[in-house]
Amino acid sequence: MTTEMPKKSPVKFLLTIIGLAAIAMVATVIIGYFVTSQPRGFMVWVLIGFLCTLEFLIGILTVNSMTKTRAQYRPSGATIAITYGVAGLFAISGLLSIVIYWSIRNTNGSGDGSFIAALIGIFIFWFIIAALIYFFDLHSQVVAQPLKEKRAEHREYARSLNPILLAVRSVKTSDDKRLKRLSIITKNLESINIALAHSHGGGIGSLETGRSHSLDPEQDKVIQDGIGMMGSILSRLSDGTSGDFDAALSELEQIITRVSAAINSLEL
Repeated sequence: MTTEMPKKSPVKFLLTIIGLAAIAMVATVIIGYFVTSQPRGFMVWVLIGFLCTLEFLIGILTVNSMTKTRAQYRPSGATIAITYGVAGLFAISGLLSIVIYWSIRNTNGSGDGSFIAALIGIFIFWFIIAALIYFFDLHSQVVAQPLKEKRAEHREYARSLNPILLAVRSVKTSDDKRLKRLSIITKNLESINIALAHSHGGGIGSLETGRSHSLDPEQDKVIQDGIGMMGSILSRLSDGTSGDFDAALSELEQIITRVSAAINSLEL
């Protein structure tokens, strides 16, 4: 008897992350309060606030990366890693700015307003960088999605063609002319099968070409219908002496020609 481990609720997991971030922020305030002595000046609270902001951002990034796994389009692992890197750069630049301003700050705090504005500007700058990275990643996925779906469809066509190709290879005949025709048919079917199995979805290989090469559902229907018709005439090729054998070969050759033309049109 086997037992299944209970699955953790994603909601509880996300709430745990948020709770840990909140606890870290509260702990930062408390620790900052007790490790500093009165009077706690402006820069002390700026530093504590900045650290709390970092902890909040880390929590939000973690929650975002977890919730995106349930979305149709989600950032790649590389994008998530880069985003955490951006958060790290924000931390470095922000802390460096605080240290520099702390060392040159006037006792009357005349430049505090400008410093806070600069700190906000640093935050906005890195936020825009992270947002652009996310945008371009998700946008490229949206653009590529139709091609991915079409590649999967073409691979399914290739799988449907495999038994047909196997059946044609197994046809036996003693007629040399028929053997030659069967050899050509087999090679053409193999070419079609390879093209479908390694399809790029539309266009010749690259995403850029795929964007400029419109997907043609009519040509795809020609391929789908052609494979279906190939299967329907296989029984007529099972006997190499049948009077209908040559007619079946001719039909198969015509179908292959149409399917090949459709594949060339789609530039697979």
